[in-house]
Amino acid sequence: MYLILIGKKNFHTYLISDQEANKCKTMFKNLITAHPDDEMHEAYFGLAKIYFHLNRLDVAYDCIFKAVKFRPSDKVYLLWKGLIGFYLVSVCSLEYFESPKKELLTNIQKHITACYKTLNTVLELNQASSVSAFILVKLCAHVEKYQKELGGVKLKKKAKDYAQMIKKMDEYIGYLAWAEIYIGTQDKREVGIQVLEDLVRDNPNRP
Repeated sequence: MYLILIGKKNFHTYLISDQEANKCKTMFKNLITAHPDDEMHEAYFGLAKIYFHLNRLDVAYDCIFKAVKFRPSDKVYLLWKGLIGFYLVSVCSLEYFESPKKELLTNIQKHITACYKTLNTVLELNQASSVSAFILVKLCAHVEKYQKELGGVKLKKKAKDYAQMIKKMDEYIGYLAWAEIYIGTQDKREVGIQVLEDLVRDNPNRP
């Protein structure tokens, strides 16, 4: 899942072929249609991932929301809900910065709150979830960078708090998290790049 967090625009849409996506989408929809009264959470989860890779984030979020409704303590479902929520925050923010609208800002703030709560729930259920903590690093860094533009949204913890948390779980991923924070800060960008170069040198077998 770390590959999905690479900053390249729409990188997540390159990870599955359109043919495979459409085939799976049809299969999951048929399952839900054939069993309307059953808890088809696996089918909704499958649809959520398919729509995510197709970059239809609103539909993907609706599907993962339904899956989580059936399985509110499922760590995998919650992690995906947080991931899709983070992408919605990012995409909606870009749209808002280009054309500010009050209703869009309200929507972004709602997604930030839901995403933050969901990913922290994952950490409560699994304290070793470095993936959820990494997404929280990106979410908090985004909010800290654009706090004024996003209406002064404040979260209980900062990006550096989650980076430090990750470092205790996995030092390598922890340094990646710190690099993420530094690169997003103009006066520390070179420090972040140096951290990445050091990681490549010292950890040739890590991604």
